[in-house]
Amino acid sequence: ENFPHSPWGFYYSSLVAEHQSDTSRALWLLEKAQQLDKSIALLPYQKGRVLLKISDYENARKEFVQALRLDDHLPDAHLYLGQFALRDQNYKLAEMYFQGALRYQAFNHDALFGSAQCKVQLGDVKMALDYAERLISANKKDLEVRLFKAFVLESYVQNLEDALTEYRLIFAMNVTQRKELIGESELNSKIKSIEGILKNKKQELARNVAGSKK
Repeated sequence: ENFPHSPWGFYYSSLVAEHQSDTSRALWLLEKAQQLDKSIALLPYQKGRVLLKISDYENARKEFVQALRLDDHLPDAHLYLGQFALRDQNYKLAEMYFQGALRYQAFNHDALFGSAQCKVQLGDVKMALDYAERLISANKKDLEVRLFKAFVLESYVQNLEDALTEYRLIFAMNVTQRKELIGESELNSKIKSIEGILKNKKQELARNVAGSKK
C-alpha cells in the first residue's frame, strides 16, 4: 500500500501462498509482481520453483532460463536446468549448467554429482572420478556416489581390483540405505562375479609365468 509500484509485496505474498500449498495464488501473485517489474530475476526463478511443485516441468524450465538471462548469479537455477538436461540425456548442455552452478557453489553436491555423470558420458572418466572422490571425501557414507564410482571403475576404467574394493565397502554399509539403491542379491552377485574374474586372471598369470620358466 505504501509502495504501489514495488513488486516485493506480491513476491513475498507468493512465498506465503507457496508455503500454504496454494500454488494457483502463488503464480497469480508472481504475475502481478512481474507486471510491475520484469527485470528482477528472482521473479521467474520463484515462478519456476512453483511450477515444479505442480509438475509443469516445461514451463518451469522456461522460467529458469529467463531468470538466468536476467541474472546469471542463481546457482539453483543452473542446477535445475542441469538436472532437466541430464534427464533428457543432453549431457553437453547439462554439463554447462552444472558448471554454472559450481562457479558460485564450488562444493555443491548435486552439481558435482551431476557433472560427474555427464563427464562419463562425454568421455572424461578421469574428471568424473575426481568429482566422485571430492564427494566421498566430504561424506564417506555417500552410497549413491560410491556406487557410481564403483560402476565407472568396473565398466569404463576396467579396474576390477578398485571396483571390488568399493563394492565391498558398500556391502559393509547401512543395509536399509543400501537396499534403496541396490539389492543385496545383486550386490552379492556383482562381488562374486568380480572375485571370480580376478581369480581366473591370477591363475592364468601363474600358468603363464610357470610356462615361461620352463
